[in-house]
Amino acid sequence: MFVPTLLGVDLASYSVATSMYECFGLKSYAFGRHRCGISYYSDLIRCEHDENLLSADVAKNVLLGFAKKQKHPCLLIPTTDWYVDLTLRLYQDLSKSFMIAVPDRDIFYEFSRKERFYSALDTYGIAHPETKTFVVGEYVSADFYPVIIKPSCSHEMALSHFEGQKKVYIAEDEEAFRGVLALLLRHQKGKRYLIQPYMSAKQSFVLTILAQREHGVRGAALAEVVLEEIGDTSRGNYAALLLRSLDDTARKLIAFCDAIGYDGIVNFDIIRTNEGDFVLDMNMRVGRSIDHLRGAGFKVADFLFKSQNRYNPYPEKFVSVPVYWRTIRDRKVLELCPSHLREEIKEKIRHGFATSPYTPFARHPSPLERIYHTVHMARATKTTARTYRR
Repeated sequence: MFVPTLLGVDLASYSVATSMYECFGLKSYAFGRHRCGISYYSDLIRCEHDENLLSADVAKNVLLGFAKKQKHPCLLIPTTDWYVDLTLRLYQDLSKSFMIAVPDRDIFYEFSRKERFYSALDTYGIAHPETKTFVVGEYVSADFYPVIIKPSCSHEMALSHFEGQKKVYIAEDEEAFRGVLALLLRHQKGKRYLIQPYMSAKQSFVLTILAQREHGVRGAALAEVVLEEIGDTSRGNYAALLLRSLDDTARKLIAFCDAIGYDGIVNFDIIRTNEGDFVLDMNMRVGRSIDHLRGAGFKVADFLFKSQNRYNPYPEKFVSVPVYWRTIRDRKVLELCPSHLREEIKEKIRHGFATSPYTPFARHPSPLERIYHTVHMARATKTTARTYRR
């Protein structure tokens, strides 16, 4: 028996909590800076929030105080980049009271800077976009247009909130490029950013890998992104996925994780263009994409708990179940998705290979939780439809 303890209250936390209940019959505790409906209204999670939780002193006091009250060992699972960073900074103090599911400290801080990650990919012959790095406030120019401008390190953006903030900026020409630089100069001076070509993707994918440092990669799943959210701060959040068989790029990234001794769960964002596949990001945390593994039958919570035992290799499982996963309504997915995928999605629905974080199969949500699921899915459907029609 143990106490699942989540740092984060978003969809990723909710998905882990669902898996904890399905695998062990355990309810989870979650801590976040703000109240988030999907966790707050769930009968699987007991939520607490403190707007100062990203302060190391506040987080340490909150978490150690919580662990002291528990009768069983606690398993701490951060679900955002900034909570992984916070947990690693507090690791020495927290590890006395928690089992902790985080990647290796050196690997996290080395590869959370995208330019260093890309340099490592070069070593293993894995393609990535051409990249220029700059410090906001220093002179920089773009060699071509359109380009994208994005932070080098996402966890450093945790406390950055300013008007006009976006995960990724797109500049179609010199005037737009200078406008983005002027905005960043006002709010992000001294921060490291990247410039990359805006690449037209025929397809995009997310590869999720589960690994133990001592025993290598234990599981993986590749999914094609059917739809994603395209809001200013939510770009890259998946709205619909289709699981695929592992391809050559996926196998190269599995070998990459084995080579560096990765430990834990990691997601890679990949795009496919006319020139080939390019790896965009390495997200070293439990993300929302973990839920499609759960929906395909992979026991994510079981891995998070049992992989804490460094001496026993977790059984290998490379997911290939043909699952369709979504967070918005099917009719809207079918309306907005690429036309060549519509029949495949309809077939998955007809044959019962469709899953969603809002349809957990091992329990019956409370009436209040069902109401929230309905409202939230409707809101997400409307937002996704609006952004795809722009």
